[in-house]
Order: sequence, then C-alpha cells, then structure tokens
Amino acid sequence: MTTNPFKTAKWDGDTAKSETYVEMLKQLITLKKSTSNTRKLKKPYTPSPENNRKKAIVEEKRLKSKQNGRKSDKLSKKIKMKKKRSTGSPSSSSTSSTSDSSSSSSSSGDESESDSEGEKKRMKLELEKKLLKKYQSEISELVTHSEHLVAELAKERKKQKQLRKELEENKKKRKKKKRENDVTIVDRILKKKEKNRKKLKSMLAEKLDESAIELKKPHKGTKEALSLKQKMEQKLNAARFRFLNEQIYTMDSKEAKKIFEQDPDAFRVYHEGYRQQVKQWPLNPLDVVIQTIKRMPKSLVVADFGCGEGRLAKSVPQRTFSFDLVALADHVTPCDMAHVPLHETCIDVAVFCLSLMSTNLGDYLLEANRVLVVGGTLKIVEVVSRFERPEDFIKAVQYFGFKLMWKDLTHDYFYFMDFKKITILRIRPNCRSSNYTYSLVCTRRDSL
Repeated sequence: MTTNPFKTAKWDGDTAKSETYVEMLKQLITLKKSTSNTRKLKKPYTPSPENNRKKAIVEEKRLKSKQNGRKSDKLSKKIKMKKKRSTGSPSSSSTSSTSDSSSSSSSSGDESESDSEGEKKRMKLELEKKLLKKYQSEISELVTHSEHLVAELAKERKKQKQLRKELEENKKKRKKKKRENDVTIVDRILKKKEKNRKKLKSMLAEKLDESAIELKKPHKGTKEALSLKQKMEQKLNAARFRFLNEQIYTMDSKEAKKIFEQDPDAFRVYHEGYRQQVKQWPLNPLDVVIQTIKRMPKSLVVADFGCGEGRLAKSVPQRTFSFDLVALADHVTPCDMAHVPLHETCIDVAVFCLSLMSTNLGDYLLEANRVLVVGGTLKIVEVVSRFERPEDFIKAVQYFGFKLMWKDLTHDYFYFMDFKKITILRIRPNCRSSNYTYSLVCTRRDSL
C-alpha cells in the first residue's frame, strides 16, 4: 500500500525541504497516470451521435461555469493579496486566501451543476413531449387508416358474395336452358320419326294397292309379266327394308329381337334390301375390314357383332364368332348383341361393321369392353351421314374404356375407326351415356 506523503510531511515555509516535496509530487503524478491507463484499457467505449450531442451541450455548460468560477477566483486572489500587503504576514494571508478560494469555487461549481441538471431535465421533458405528440398523431392516422381498410374489406366481401350468388344463378339458368333444349330436341326427333313412319305406311299401302291392281290385269307375255313382278317385289322389299330400318333405329335391341323372332321373313327381307343398297355403293366397307384382319396374326380371336350372313368368318383365317339377331347361316349364333354368350377377356378383335343400331348403343360398347382383352382392338365402320360431328362420337366411345388409335375420315360414304381397350369397366355407366351416343348417331342408313 502506498502512503500519502502529504499526511507525513507538512509545509513549514522552509526552503530546505523543497527537494523532498518535488520527489513526492513526481510519485503522485506517476500513480495518477497508471490509474488512468488501467481505466482506459478496461472499458473501450464507442459513443453514439446522440450521446456526443448531449456531451457537447454539457461541456459547453461546464466551460461557462468554469469561466465564471475563474473570474470569481481572480477577484478573491486580488482581495487576498491586498490583505497580505496590509497585514504583512504571509502565513495567515496564504491560509485565508486558500480557504476563501476553495469556498467560492465550491459555491460557484454547485450552482453551475444545479443549473446544468435543471436544463437537462427541461430538455428531456421537451423532447418527450414532442415524441409523444408525434406518436399520438401517427397512432391516430393508423387507426383511421385501419378503419378505412376494414370498411373496404367488408365491401369487397359483400361484392364477392353477390358475385357468387350471380354465378350460381347463371349456372342454374344454363342448366335449365340445356334441359329445355334437350327436351325440345328429343321432341323434334320423335315428331320426325312419327312423320316418317306415317309416310312409310302410306307408301306401303299405295304400292300394295298398285301391285294388286296390276296383278288383276291380263298379261300379254310371260316374260314381261315376270319382269313386272320382279320390279314390284324389289320395290316392295326396298320399302319394307326402309320401314324395318327405321324401326330398328328407334327401339332397343330386345324389342328388335322380338319383332324378328315373331316374323322371321322380315329379317330375310331386310338383308335382301341391304344387298341391293350395297350394290349402289362405290365401296363395300366389309371388304376393307377383311383385308385388315387378314394382315393380323392368325392366332387372334375375332368377334363379328351384327354379322348378317357371316361373310367375315368365311373369308378370314382367324377363329371368328358371328352374332346377330337372327341366324341366316349355321355358323351364326342368334342373340342380343348387348348380351353375347362369351366369357370375359377372351377376344382380341371386335368388329361393328354398319351394326351400331338401336337406342342402346352404350350396352353394345360395354359388352365389347367386357369381352375384349386389355389392349384388344375395336373396329367401327359407319355411314358418314350418321355423324354430325365425328369428334363427339369418338369422345363418347372413349368414355367406355377405349382409346382412339387410328381413323380414316377421307371417304365420302364411310368412316373407319380403330380403338384400343385401356381399362376394364366393372360397373355399367348411367343410361345417359347410351342416349348420348344414340343422339350422336341418330340418322338412318337409307339416307344415302
């Protein structure tokens, strides 16, 4: 521990002790420097700009107070010097002067410090008031802005609700219009069919009457009579073919089968009329189908839906199953083509050559999907006049688990399409699907 030298030694006014006091002062200076260096090293301080401003203000106030204190010190020293001269005692004058100077400096310093502290408090209060005013104004602006935003959000929500309601109403109106249009279209189709039936019946009655009158007339020659009979029979067969064709297109496959079972000659007359119409065509589509199947491997199994006389099975090397409503040959199995006597996934190629008739076309396509192997081909050939838009028909067929692989729409009389089975339909679709396909293919074959 270092002892304070001023406590051990005192100044007596002798000049002999000056050297000892000088040494003591040097020791004090070294001690102060060491303490100041340690304090600086301990806490490095980086002042902010606001602290610098505050310090500058405080330092200005201190300088003013120091200047005032120095002036008071000078005045006190002059007064003391005058007293010394008047008294002549240096010791008493020195002691009195030191005491007066210390008292005056302490009083002036206290006053300056109190003034600086009061000014600081005032400055702080003023700054706090200004900040409060700013914050209050900003908060009020934010509150008003938030209220405005809330009102706008409520308005937008109301608008969205109104728009949703309008959209729902528009959807309902569109659905109603579609239903009304569908009903009107169906009514028109039924009216046209009834008119056509009446016309056909009247034509048949007229022709039968004409034929009966001509048969009663005497014939000049046997050859001329035979030619007239043949012509009349051909005309009657053609008229009956059209009438049967119209009936098949406007009823289910079950009803058509019942009609042909009750009148087996009707099916024969129908196919005779069909043969006469095929002669008028520039191309027989069954020949094209036969050529394409001949190019396929012989191990495949083929099913001919609506085979007629079963010509495809006779002209193809593959094993073929022939199905139709009535059997015109021994290798043809009579059945409803919506319910064929075959196991599931046992056929590689299914053919519908001008045989997608009646109103339950969807049942035919479902039966083809049931019988075909996954990856098997479905060949469809139909008359051009039956299609308003072939794209819609393709979409309808793909709805039953098929995918379009090839199509030829360049011919003037027929469309050729090949589909591939992709999926197995375990559940039958709604009846709307079959009606949809029927509405796409609703014209008659005799339009050519």
